[in-house]
Amino acid sequence: IAMYWTLSQKFKKEASFAGAVIYLFAPYRFVDLYVRGSFGENVAFLFIPLILGSILKIIKGNKLFLPMLSFFIAGLILSHNVMAFLFLPILLVIGLILAKSSKINIFAAFLGGLALSLFYWLPALYDLQFVKFSQIKISEISVHLVNFSRLIIPSWGFGNLPSGENGFSPQIGIVAIALFISAIIFRLVEKKKNLIVDFSLILFLLSAFLMLGFSLSFWSLVPLTDLIQFPWRLLAVMVFASSILSAYVIGRSDQKLITATIIILAAVISTAVYTKPKAFVEREEPFYSTNEDTTTVRDEYMPIWVKEKPHGRANEKLEIVSGNARIVKQTIKAVNYKTTIESESEAEILVNAVYFPGWQVKVGNKIQEINFENTNGLITFSLPKGRHEVIIKYGKTPVHLISEIISL
Repeated sequence: IAMYWTLSQKFKKEASFAGAVIYLFAPYRFVDLYVRGSFGENVAFLFIPLILGSILKIIKGNKLFLPMLSFFIAGLILSHNVMAFLFLPILLVIGLILAKSSKINIFAAFLGGLALSLFYWLPALYDLQFVKFSQIKISEISVHLVNFSRLIIPSWGFGNLPSGENGFSPQIGIVAIALFISAIIFRLVEKKKNLIVDFSLILFLLSAFLMLGFSLSFWSLVPLTDLIQFPWRLLAVMVFASSILSAYVIGRSDQKLITATIIILAAVISTAVYTKPKAFVEREEPFYSTNEDTTTVRDEYMPIWVKEKPHGRANEKLEIVSGNARIVKQTIKAVNYKTTIESESEAEILVNAVYFPGWQVKVGNKIQEINFENTNGLITFSLPKGRHEVIIKYGKTPVHLISEIISL
């Protein structure tokens, strides 16, 4: 619906509908859904056309879409940061290319989107100094580059790499390739300027090149490319470009309805076999409520002071490590632990939670020093003799608080 709404501002209804179908029925969309299980990327695909559609509305003079553009930009950033890194520059360039008198408004709306999502991305960037992200190479780019045949020949698999036996498919899609070739032919014979189509052709061609093996030097030399992590993520850009090219090709056709029907049927039929997972796994609720897995690739967001990852879930959140003490009562919530501890001597208390800036231990009205210099980077603190009311909670650091205030 979002892509149809966007394309309908530039193309006829049948062309817009076909473009929306191409946006949905592309092989990479099913790789994301059934092979990788990337929910965040699938959500990001919603905001991309909404951003472009808002830009087109603003260019036509509808300033009501300025705040909407900011909200949609924030939505893209919050849904998937790598997709935002890929698409925000592309969408900004499209906006600046197409706009004549509203460039400043569009640029301001982009800044507004960054400000709205500041509470998310600024702390994330600031906190990188505390985690192992810079110490761990998440992916070896050369392993994820493919040869030309893998891009054009239909295939399917559920492996972790885009090559090898049962590797997942990095194919562009036969329909997208046909649309690209058709669009080039139409542009060669058409004298009229069409910036958005020309830009889409460049995006399509450049993305394909950057997924091939001989583009390795580019990935090695150009800074910040590591943030994309996997070259085949550029298939998302090709899906976006293919949708626009589809609408353009139909718009140039003499038999628009017939051409649209053929493209829609070809897109659906050619991807129908991909619309299923490898297997269905049924697990009970306790599996999900106690699962310690994360969505990281190599624990790259583990704090740098953690020398050994904790194994399994601890039986108790609070433990007496040394000293003669006992826990009288405790109330354990997600990031707020309240406890009463009676100690007949100086004692050391272990909290089975990995320390991160923001954790605070308060004994009575006094903030207690936290020690996390242990193998697992867990929170420990000392207690003097006596009965103590202890509050252990995770709160906002100054950077988190300031960024939230700005976003509000």
